[in-house]
Amino acid sequence: MSRFACTPLAPLPRRTLLAALGAIALAPLAARAADEPRVADLIDTAGRATEAARALVGRDVTLRGYLDLGPGGRGLVLTEMPPGPCGLCGLSHDAGAALPVEVAGRVPALAAQQIVAVSGRLAIENDGAVRLTDATVVA
Repeated sequence: MSRFACTPLAPLPRRTLLAALGAIALAPLAARAADEPRVADLIDTAGRATEAARALVGRDVTLRGYLDLGPGGRGLVLTEMPPGPCGLCGLSHDAGAALPVEVAGRVPALAAQQIVAVSGRLAIENDGAVRLTDATVVA
């Protein structure tokens, strides 16, 4: 018969420690480096270009975030927050500002809610919508 004993490593009760670790794991992380632009910096609440986006038009930028299917399942969009599936329809809702991405070439295989770096040229359409063109995705 073995004599296995579990010795506590922390002064906190086990349940408290597990609850804290679970909360940390579920906390959404902003996906960006300190010196890179954010998706929310380029798109306002109405989905139009901001002054920061106008300053970067035609330049190559690298943005970090989460790739998701665009509205209607057409194309890809980049968001800062991971999308969450809807319990009713299974689609993603309200992941914050979403930047349409036109990928040149293939998209690598990605895990669900994996942070990616997307590099491409920033463009603004006639209606003020921002788009990332000729983009490459790095997992």
